[in-house]
Amino acid sequence: DRALTPQQIQEAYREALEKEMSQSEQKQLQPQIDAFIKLFSNGMKKGDEQVMRWLPDGQLEILVNGNLLSTI
Repeated sequence: DRALTPQQIQEAYREALEKEMSQSEQKQLQPQIDAFIKLFSNGMKKGDEQVMRWLPDGQLEILVNGNLLSTI
């Protein structure tokens, strides 16, 4: 079974967000980005499922294996 370390997951999300946002957007949203990245401090193993849903009020709901981790 392949597992991903917390550092691998966090770095992948950080790189993806940096690629999609301007530096201005990143600076403005840095507290939310940091909170999001911090959620993935336990790593993932084969079979784990991540679900992210945008809520009508603009917040992002993050679930792992059906458990709500956070709403940002």
